[in-house]
Amino acid sequence: MPYSTDEDLTKIRPKIMNYGIENWAAQRVEAESYINRILDHQWYRPQCSDLGVDWRAYPFNSELLLNYAEQLKSLSCYKTLSLVYLYLMKDSPEEDAFERQHKLFSKLFADELRAVLAAGIDYDWDEDEELLSQETKRPMIRRLKRC
Repeated sequence: MPYSTDEDLTKIRPKIMNYGIENWAAQRVEAESYINRILDHQWYRPQCSDLGVDWRAYPFNSELLLNYAEQLKSLSCYKTLSLVYLYLMKDSPEEDAFERQHKLFSKLFADELRAVLAAGIDYDWDEDEELLSQETKRPMIRRLKRC
């Protein structure tokens, strides 16, 4: 279940389908895999620790992501477009337009990733296909500060 479609990409870059490539499915699948790895390491495992769940016994399952269409679509589009422009870049020592676009979408991806991780992810911890209030609450981290 890639988090975005080619139509989503054309909403950001209307001419992205004009480069002689039938579809960007391979890049969308690669982006999904990359996003899942990041979510597993940077969000899921810390959440498991906070909730007292052993992430080794209950590994991250992307099928338990609820509302992924809203929460991860932009993230997926930015990563996919970054991969698309990486694919289209010319092999030359000089920077071309595709390389500039690759850098732009890599930065947009990093910014969006920070926002998504800060907001949290809707994850169906009890696998009942419903999002309960205790599944969305984020634990407050309190720190003592010496003066």
